[in-house]
Amino acid sequence: MPRGLAFAVSLGLALSLALGLAASSTAAPRPGSETITARAQALEVPALAAGESGELSLLLLEAPARELPLLVRIEASGLELSENRLDWSAVVDPLALQPRLRTRFRAPARAGRHSVEAVVAYSTCGERWCRQKRGRVRWQVSVTPAEAAPPTEPSAAAPAQLSQHSQQSQESLGEP
Repeated sequence: MPRGLAFAVSLGLALSLALGLAASSTAAPRPGSETITARAQALEVPALAAGESGELSLLLLEAPARELPLLVRIEASGLELSENRLDWSAVVDPLALQPRLRTRFRAPARAGRHSVEAVVAYSTCGERWCRQKRGRVRWQVSVTPAEAAPPTEPSAAAPAQLSQHSQQSQESLGEP
């Protein structure tokens, strides 16, 4: 092959290779490789007094693949959680189309608003594909100060003692 022709072929190959790499780096990602946000909702938590027990509930707004893992990791500062990692065993009704997961907690002694976050990961599947989904949910837990003990009422014995005292006073005065 003549030297000029070899140089032209080499240059053409190098140029086509460079253009091919540039095109592949700007091309759309392959189907199914993009991040898909989980569809989940944190259910409202009623206000609690300090030290009371409560429940965090999470509703998945679509049906995850039951044969694949379901994982919820809860990050709660100040709350005493019974579990901070939930899976299929925390689902209230496993046959529900929109499963609800729950865990118990104890409110802290410090009153105020406490933020609780969770990372949710599950997969949904069609006939020929499965896609992993990830997302975050957040609860706001309002803790009110613990109620003070109610004031002690006079016991039933006190009036009886008072009437005995009155009776003794009346007798000492000579009254019947």
